[in-house]
Amino acid sequence: MSLHNIESKTIYACWLDRIPSIGTVSAKRLLAEYGTAERLYRLPEKEVKELSERKLLTAAQAGRLREWQTDFRYDPHRLYEEMTAQGIRVLFCEDREYPKQLRDIPEPPNMLYVRGDIPDGAKPSVSIVGARLCSDYGRYTARKFAYALAKAGVQIISGMALGIDGISHQAAMEAGGRTFAVLGCGVDVCYPAQNKDIYERIPAQGGILSEYPPGTAPCAGLFPRRNRIISGLADVLLVIEARKKSGTLITVDAALEQGKEVYALPGRVTDALSGGCNSLIAQGAGIATSPEQLLEELSGLWGRGDLRAGGRAAGRENMGMFDSEPERLVYALLSEEGQTVDMLMSRSTLAPGELSAALMHLCISGRAVCRQGRYYRDDAED
Repeated sequence: MSLHNIESKTIYACWLDRIPSIGTVSAKRLLAEYGTAERLYRLPEKEVKELSERKLLTAAQAGRLREWQTDFRYDPHRLYEEMTAQGIRVLFCEDREYPKQLRDIPEPPNMLYVRGDIPDGAKPSVSIVGARLCSDYGRYTARKFAYALAKAGVQIISGMALGIDGISHQAAMEAGGRTFAVLGCGVDVCYPAQNKDIYERIPAQGGILSEYPPGTAPCAGLFPRRNRIISGLADVLLVIEARKKSGTLITVDAALEQGKEVYALPGRVTDALSGGCNSLIAQGAGIATSPEQLLEELSGLWGRGDLRAGGRAAGRENMGMFDSEPERLVYALLSEEGQTVDMLMSRSTLAPGELSAALMHLCISGRAVCRQGRYYRDDAED
């Protein structure tokens, strides 16, 4: 297929995706019948009217399709040019650049609209979610975790909502790290408006993603589905403050269905905002006690051979150098017998956060491996 044909396919697919009232199910039904969105765009008026008779669309949907065929405002090339002029690109599930993490989840989005970048599959990610109307305790803890994790090279994923989400994005950027927001509206729509500063800064230090086409207004019914993307992009989900009946728990359900590790911040039993987190812990979620603990968890995940495609190989390209002095020191302390974190702490002068970050980076780069709580040098060739 030529580059021209690939671009043409993208242009018409984006056109179809933006037609109001024709959702994913209806679009799939039409594509199964006609093959491409371009064929639908060029479908004669008589055949468009017959779509409702053939039960492929309702009469209202068929009328809307005809409107989008004939109104110059909805010309596919014009819409596509307007989209790209805003710095928005689209990724299809079969594209090489499409996040591998999402291909493996139930109901992966067929299309992703992106401003900025997508998360790097060769680096660890943590999704941080929680209450919009959070307490001072939640604000402080979200900032502490997001800042420390981002500083250690962990990508921070969230939904750019008020409260915990926005605080996590902000702290990650302050740490000079990478952060990614998954929206329940179009990537050209800033919601909530109070987070405009965060929305404008994120593309330079990460990216804004959505499965909904540009121009899609925020709607309560759209947010639950986006939560599976927030959890799907991460290795670990961290919940900071949630009531027992909270939308945050939808993200937890998605994470568990995807086989992800879930951690929750404990709180006082008298605090309603901690009710959801305490309940999760009672049901078996990990207790989030410190950023260093999560860094150790990530080191274990990546050191067990769970590295995503390309991560281990990419790390081995730099086997001859260390990214930091703590990494060099920790690597020198690793032995054939293996070292626990406590053993390494007693033999070094590094702070807990420095040690955990160094271990995680060594595991990511392929220099170290974690087995049953002990860290070893990993010098063996693959």
